[in-house]
Amino acid sequence: MHQLQSVSKWHHPSHAISIGSLVLITNEALPPCKWQLARVIKLHPGKDGLTWVVDLKTAQSTLTRPLTNLVVLPASSENKD
Repeated sequence: MHQLQSVSKWHHPSHAISIGSLVLITNEALPPCKWQLARVIKLHPGKDGLTWVVDLKTAQSTLTRPLTNLVVLPASSENKD
């Protein structure tokens, strides 16, 4: 879990976030196994053109969160034929 949340240099993003990305919402008050799962529904790019804030859809609600509080889960590259 901690490897997915590792800090990357700003010029080498580890996982690009996009609409439909699956993420975990970090919470310092909870252990990682209790973090909420959500899907990205909207990107909010800043003046620099980079996305810093996103809208998320959880099982219970819609939230707006900064990327610093998210762990982007890697997408499966398997093709189901």
